[in-house]
Amino acid sequence: PSLKLFAEYWISRSLYEAGLIHAAHAGFSATLAKKAKPIASGIRLAALGCLIAIHDRYPSLQLDQGVSGGLHELAKNATLQDEFRSIHDAALLLFLNSLGGDEPNKTILGLLRRSGAHESLAKGMLAAAENKHDVVISELNSFLFSGAHSPSLRRYDNQARLLMARSYYSTKMFDKASALLKEISKHSTELVTALSELSWAQLSASHLHEAIGTTMSLFSGGLRRTFNPESPMILAMAFNELCRYPEAINA
Repeated sequence: PSLKLFAEYWISRSLYEAGLIHAAHAGFSATLAKKAKPIASGIRLAALGCLIAIHDRYPSLQLDQGVSGGLHELAKNATLQDEFRSIHDAALLLFLNSLGGDEPNKTILGLLRRSGAHESLAKGMLAAAENKHDVVISELNSFLFSGAHSPSLRRYDNQARLLMARSYYSTKMFDKASALLKEISKHSTELVTALSELSWAQLSASHLHEAIGTTMSLFSGGLRRTFNPESPMILAMAFNELCRYPEAINA
């Protein structure tokens, strides 16, 4: 059975090398979902690593929720730090994918227990979905500033800052929200949302000139082609507070 599983894994590797990514993805998922003896854990971990690599390159190819049973089996037999990291990476992907559904897959959180930054990020994202702002701030603060980041988690930094800033804003800590939003990378796909929310935070904190400056940046350069419908409203409100009524009317 172990040799057969290895053959199926290698077929999937060959499909991947041939550029048949979807077929390879299905093959690796099947390899991981099958029940196998502990001696085959290395083969299944290799398949898991390939699935994670495919997702990193093609984010639309998500991990199938059916592989979660295989992850629990692998976790029982894992001994090396790299093995646990692969399991935690996959469990985190499965959990974050489930947040977009009707009910988050909270059973997968058991695989992230005592995993450090992985667990903090998962709990912070869950709390954000449930509007538990104190928990969001606590968990994502731990995630961002624990200093224990692995390279696979750095892609979540900007999203974590954005969610944490929203919780600060909701609890009326506008200056802290502004500081976090300013840290979001200028190359991030979250940039337009961050600038829009930064202008809201500055307006709410009565930093009117800063709010106007931030909003105007959304009307210049490449950002003027992006969708940011709230920016003219923020601009009008800031001008109105400064008694610059003609500019407010134009906005």
